[in-house]
Amino acid sequence: MRTYEEVICQECDKIFKIKPSLANTRKYCNKQCYAQAQKKRKLSTECKEKIRKSMLGHVCKESTKEKTRKALLGKKHTFQRKINISNSMKGKKNHNWSGGSSLNVQIRNTHEYREWRMMVFGRDNFTCQECGKRGCYLNAHHIKHFAKHPELRFEVDNGITLCKECHKLKHKRRLK
Repeated sequence: MRTYEEVICQECDKIFKIKPSLANTRKYCNKQCYAQAQKKRKLSTECKEKIRKSMLGHVCKESTKEKTRKALLGKKHTFQRKINISNSMKGKKNHNWSGGSSLNVQIRNTHEYREWRMMVFGRDNFTCQECGKRGCYLNAHHIKHFAKHPELRFEVDNGITLCKECHKLKHKRRLK
């Protein structure tokens, strides 16, 4: 007759029986308890780094991609899941993060900057000064560079109204 040892499940505290040879390895009564425990478990940064390095360059087979696609086909994320995904990619967590908004971005969001733009547009009668277009998206372009001449940032005489296309061309010329 086989002998069994009684062990207490670390997740649900149920008593379950196992072979003596498994007494030091089995900690959970079933797969569901094991899965619950894994969800609660926090990985160390060392462990996460090892996993990341082991997966570098890993490419899934086309058959695996197809199986995953079919399994997810027609399933929709819940509203809460969408929020969680969005929050997981904001700020420092985003792969494009480079240390917060720059001073230039902060200045361009001020009331003074918006007022300067409107004064430039008004002076130029909301017309592109290169091609004469009206009724299109306009840019207030700094004649002397915004970053290199901070003292001229809000001078109306340092601004010119350009349509989107002419503004792009101006910056291409400036780079050459």
